[in-house]
Amino acid sequence: MSSSADWIKMRIGDELGLVAEDLARLYGVPLPDLDTHLTALESSPQAAVQRILSDVDGVRMGYRIIIVTDQHLAAIRERLRTYPFHPLVSAAGADGAIGWHLGGDDAQFVAFRMADIVGIDFDWSDVLRMRLHRLILHYSDQSPEITPTFRDRVVDVAAYLIELTGIL
Repeated sequence: MSSSADWIKMRIGDELGLVAEDLARLYGVPLPDLDTHLTALESSPQAAVQRILSDVDGVRMGYRIIIVTDQHLAAIRERLRTYPFHPLVSAAGADGAIGWHLGGDDAQFVAFRMADIVGIDFDWSDVLRMRLHRLILHYSDQSPEITPTFRDRVVDVAAYLIELTGIL
């Protein structure tokens, strides 16, 4: 596996919580051919990441099965308004910067409550849980404070990811 492909996959994991299998499905390539495909997308790994993010968004908008409405967003915001998030977990991102992601319990709570509100089944909500647990929500040497702005970010990210459900 090439280091460029590894970096691209790690960066997409940081950004969206996607794994190699998700990317192979996105591009319709067998998993063993994924690294070659990713490194051939653009002239640099950074450009490839931007291309992948754009491609993911295009697929989300064009083929989504689930549409998160303003009512869904309001309901999940209300549910998370007083939720006592545990301390976030630190991880080194693809660029080497320290990032922070939800712990397993918090990722599960957000994913399963969002699934209840939007109306998706357990299997799809479990994929959302894994993605929420994997992606980095905040880059900094210090863990972010759990403010209303942070809670809104969690809701926005979860809403984006839930619209990928059933596609990737």
